[in-house]
Formats: sequence, structure tokens, C-alpha cells
Amino acid sequence: MIESGQRVPKRVEIVNLPASFMSTIDPVRERADFPEALHFREWVERFQLFLIWDPKELRQPSSPLLSHISSPPRLGSSGENLAAVIASLKARSPENFQKLVQRIQRLVPTFTGLEISSNGNYWHAIQQREGGDAIYNSRQMSDGILRLLAVTSLLYTDRPPSVVMFEEPENGVHPQLIREVVQILRELTERKSPSRMQVFITTHSPYVLDEFLDHPDQVYVMERSRPGAGATIMRLSDRPQMSKVREVFSTSLGEAWVSGLLGATAGN
Repeated sequence: MIESGQRVPKRVEIVNLPASFMSTIDPVRERADFPEALHFREWVERFQLFLIWDPKELRQPSSPLLSHISSPPRLGSSGENLAAVIASLKARSPENFQKLVQRIQRLVPTFTGLEISSNGNYWHAIQQREGGDAIYNSRQMSDGILRLLAVTSLLYTDRPPSVVMFEEPENGVHPQLIREVVQILRELTERKSPSRMQVFITTHSPYVLDEFLDHPDQVYVMERSRPGAGATIMRLSDRPQMSKVREVFSTSLGEAWVSGLLGATAGN
């Protein structure tokens, strides 16, 4: 018996389906029939993986024509399309663009502004303003500034990823700014839905580990017991040596790892 207001289950029979059923659902015509499936599909489609950001890709001008493929434009896995992302942010939300600039200014005092240059209607490129009149094009900007722009832009993007994975986000960033990078990643996880993200990062940096001194439950150690063996993953807070680590290295989780007490040593 179906009560009033309940949705009637829909039976679907498809023979020789060329793709998964979920990929064939029309989000306009069939949303009422399959709301849960579409919600799940849209959530998965917003997963995003970032490899170690390539400064060469971060420096490249971006074509607005290409960025229309994903509207608003999204960063590529190696940093492609950064200029289009920044240009779109400035055009769509000047207030958020200014917040991005101000955030970078707080981190890097010599950074005083961000310009968007355009080659006709086809290409955008970013430029850094420093001091009064000095302007540096993307080829002259430092790797660290470009990477900071990329990670900080995620705070202000129009359609944020639901799950984002970073490979060594601290790579190329000044050690004094690694804490700020981790803080930005934390902020991504603390926002209200639907802007909140689940963030996974891999790292070989003791400075990054130091930022999790009070949260070892958020760190997982991956290692192999012997050459050729499969990898094992264990939550850091579950490792039996953590009590000793807290006694000896009370202020630095990174030092404990470098010393070899936490496992995941070089080659493993």
C-alpha cells in the first residue's frame, strides 16, 4: 500500500545497455523519477584530483572558449586553466575576486595586486602587481605564488568540488607558508554545505605533519613491510607508539616521523 504523497518506485528494464544506467538518466526529464541517483551522480562528478601542480601549466594563458566546456571553468589536474578560473571569478564575482587578492596579500606582503590581461577575445593571462608600478607576467611569477593562487581560488569558486584530492600541495611553497596552505585546506572542509569539501592530501613534509599534532586521527600512514609486499594503511592515532611519541616529541609530529618512530620510512 502506498500512502498519499509517496513516490511510486519505477521499474526500468533495458537490454544491452551501452553504459551504466546512472549515466543515461536525463537530469531534466527524469529528475522526479530518480532524484537519489541523480544526486549521487552529481556528487561523484564533482570529485577532483590534483597532481603535483606543474608551474608550466599554471603559467599558461587560458582560452575562454575552452573554459566553456566546464562552466564555470575548473582547474585541471596539473594546474591547467588557472588564468581562466581567475578571469571567470573576477567577471562573475568581483567581491570574491577581491577576497582572493586580499588573502594572498596577507600571506605575501610584497604581492599588491592581481591583473588579468586579455589577447583579444581568445586568451586570458594573469599578472602580479608588486609594490607600486611593478607588474610581472605569469612567466615571471614565482612557482609558490602560482600554487598559492591555485589552492586559494578553491575557497571562492562558484561550483566547488565535493571531494578534492591533492598530491603534495605544499610542493614549491615556502616552508613559512605551508601552515597557511594547510589552513586553507581546513577551511574548505569547514564550510557549510553545499560548499563544504572532503579533502584528502598526500605529503612527505614534516611541516605538514606538524599541523596535525593535535589531530593524529586525521593522519593515515601508508607503508610496505617488505619489498614487493602490498601497502598497509593505518590511522596514526591507532599506532601503539603514539604514546611514546607524545612524550618525546610533544611539539612536533614531523620530527617524530623524520626520526623513524611513526613508520613510513624512506623506501617503504
